[in-house]
Order: sequence, then structure tokens, then C-alpha cells
Amino acid sequence: MSETDYSSDYLKPLEAVLEPDRRNAGQLPEYLGGGQRKIDSFHENISQYGLIDLVPQDVRVQFETAKNLYLYSWFVYRFFNVADHLAYNTLEFGLRELFKDCIPDKYKDRFGNTSLKKLLSYAVDFGYIENDDFEVHRRNTWQRAKSRYEFEKIQEMNEKELTEISWDESEVEIRPEDHAEYLEILLENLPFLRNKYAHGSGTLNPSVLGTFQLVSEILNSAYQRKAGL
Repeated sequence: MSETDYSSDYLKPLEAVLEPDRRNAGQLPEYLGGGQRKIDSFHENISQYGLIDLVPQDVRVQFETAKNLYLYSWFVYRFFNVADHLAYNTLEFGLRELFKDCIPDKYKDRFGNTSLKKLLSYAVDFGYIENDDFEVHRRNTWQRAKSRYEFEKIQEMNEKELTEISWDESEVEIRPEDHAEYLEILLENLPFLRNKYAHGSGTLNPSVLGTFQLVSEILNSAYQRKAGL
């Protein structure tokens, strides 16, 4: 059955359930190598993220369910949003399970409940997650250090009135000023992004792999530190 015979945003006809959503299966842009996109790439992309065994099984199963939703978004494009939402819910579920016996009352509402923002705040305040736990923070920090090093080399070349100068990236050293407060960004944005789905949204967002990376980095780091590892 041709996709022109039905809308990809509604229930598929039975005979079309195994057809990829045309928004996924189209021709790749030339700058990405051309050719047809395949479900193999979806599986490869999502397989790299997982939760360690210290995380309770119920939490790990929910995370794996979110990963399956990402995989099956090959067939239903709007599953991207559902996968993203469930990944954020897994983060809250995992943190609540981790801190259920130790979180102070100041991080709870008057009914004794905790929100994702409060759970993240507690994790940050008590050192369960740190800036360097996040690959994107480490990469950005190194890039800032590299840019500073290159600028210093150019300054040296100008001061010595040289026409050229060589440098070695192995000489790049990360200094305190190269760090940014990544955790503040997470505290501000993650609850907002989760609530966007919780309250309903018509936004389509296929770039959800970053959510899976963040959730796995936060939960794996927090559970390891809680276990003293």
C-alpha cells in the first residue's frame, strides 16, 4: 500500500503496519552520505545507552521500554515524542527510588511528594551528580581550553613578531576558567522539557537521543555514588 493512501499521523491500515514512516525512510541528504536510511541505524543509535545493574529492575525496564519506543518510531514518527517523555519519566522514577529513604523534607511539598526539579536539586546539592559526569560538558570544556590555547599561541606569535608558530594539542590544559556550570542548565531545563510533554504538546522532536544520554548519565552516576563507588 502506498503511503499516499493513508495519513502517517493516524492509525495505519493493517496491511501497512510494518512500513516505515516516510519521514524516516526518505532519501538522506547528500551531506550525510546519501542513500536510504535504515532501521539498523535506529537500533545502533539507541543500543549505546543503558542503565547499570545498581539501578532497580523496574526503572531499567521502563528505560528499555522508552528505548523500544525510539526504535519503533521508525514505523511511527510520533513515537519520538512518546519515547522522549517516557525517558524523562524514567529519570524521575529512578531518582525517587534512589532517594526515597533519605531525601529531607525541604525537597518535598506539603503532601510529602517530590518533583523532578526537587529530586535533581537534591542530587546536585549532595554531590550525587557532578558537571564532569556529562560527556557534553567534558567535550565543551575541552573545546574552550583548546580555543584559549590557540588564542594564546596567536598572541605569542604577534608579540614575537613571528610569521608562523606551531602548537601541539597535547599541550592543552584545562583550567578552572574553562569550566561552565552545566548542572545549573540541567536544573533549569530538564523539568521544563518533561512538563512540556506532561501538559500536552504538538511539537515534533526526532532529536531525542540526547535525552537518553542525559538520563543514563544522571542515573548511573547517582546510583554509583549512593553505593560509594
